[in-house]
Amino acid sequence: MKKIKKNLQHTDDATLRQKVAAYQRQAQLSRLAPHSFAGKEQSSLSLLVPFAAAALTPFAALAQACSGAGGNSSSGSNGNINVYIDLDNDATNDMRLWDEPNDLFAFPLGTTQVSVVQAGAYWYAVRHTGAITNSANFRGMGQLTPGSTGNYATMEYSGTNDQWGGTGNVTGCLGVRKGTRLGFIQVTYNNNNSTTPTINAITLGSYGLAATGVTSVTCASCASLPVEMRSFKGEVRDKKAVLLWETALEKNNRGFEIEKSTDGTNFFKIGWVDGQGDSDRPMAYTFEDKSLQANQVCYYRLRQVDHDGGSEFTKIISLVLDNGGLNLHDFAPNPVAEGFTYLKFDAMNEGDVTVTIFDTAGKIVKEVTSAYIAGSNGIRLDLADLNGGMYYAKIQAGAFTSYRPLAIR
Repeated sequence: MKKIKKNLQHTDDATLRQKVAAYQRQAQLSRLAPHSFAGKEQSSLSLLVPFAAAALTPFAALAQACSGAGGNSSSGSNGNINVYIDLDNDATNDMRLWDEPNDLFAFPLGTTQVSVVQAGAYWYAVRHTGAITNSANFRGMGQLTPGSTGNYATMEYSGTNDQWGGTGNVTGCLGVRKGTRLGFIQVTYNNNNSTTPTINAITLGSYGLAATGVTSVTCASCASLPVEMRSFKGEVRDKKAVLLWETALEKNNRGFEIEKSTDGTNFFKIGWVDGQGDSDRPMAYTFEDKSLQANQVCYYRLRQVDHDGGSEFTKIISLVLDNGGLNLHDFAPNPVAEGFTYLKFDAMNEGDVTVTIFDTAGKIVKEVTSAYIAGSNGIRLDLADLNGGMYYAKIQAGAFTSYRPLAIR
């Protein structure tokens, strides 16, 4: 049975305004932490205090990823050389280089695009030797060579428009783009005849894609490969805080210093996990903090440290060992646009939960009490009678209390 009370004066919690102010301060933590980003994670036994939303960012996104020389090739006599390149180690080929029989072509595969110039009815792959930027003309499968299959760009065809003409060992970089990620492929081919190309070999140097957000890369430069985070989250298991994180790629990574705080401002070191040094494959890490105390919010962040002493911080996450047995999910939708939202949660036992909505002045504007069962639960909150703006929800079930932000459009 639901009981709804509107526009009640707050009489049972003299410290509400202080709690709301403390929550608002927590919401600012992600903006105060260097190189941090906001987010929230939760598990069946944990509650993470949410922070203000912000875009996920890696440790650094200033230099490109590089793989070592490689690629899958099948080579033979002239006219029978194929090289396939997987730019991001996802087990999918992104580029094919083909000698047919005395000419050299680049075939972008899937969503990959190659930097080209057009001359007449044909597209020619640019031979980059320096910077490759987003301003280059990138085209992919189906966008090349009008009147043909539209799938390739010419590198060497013994014509005046060839970007890759020459004799002996001809070296340069193909500029590539996959989705929003910029990159390059360093190519060397051997040509022993300038009039009619005779391609004896195709070899690869370094290649790869930059981190998201990079707008310029340098041909064959693999300097300062970033440590790029894929995720950082936490869970409470058996009364321990378990921190879990993954990197997409690493360069010069000495390791991770694990830092903790009980107020969200002053952090101290509680542990260390060695990094992989250099890696272009996803790596997973974990760390356990066994010093959790019931109902005390603890904040965690990582400091990634390079071998040369440089360091970057991750976002801040928070965990609390909760004796109430509720695992709250986010309000959905939030912000509220259609006059209602749902609060979903998991409970270890049955009981009653009260959701109290406050405005920013601490005044109660709505209150809903509902019974719940052991397992998954959901409460619909009808909010059409409230004005647009920022509110705070207090969720209380026995000894369990949590505050969540709620926006109404």
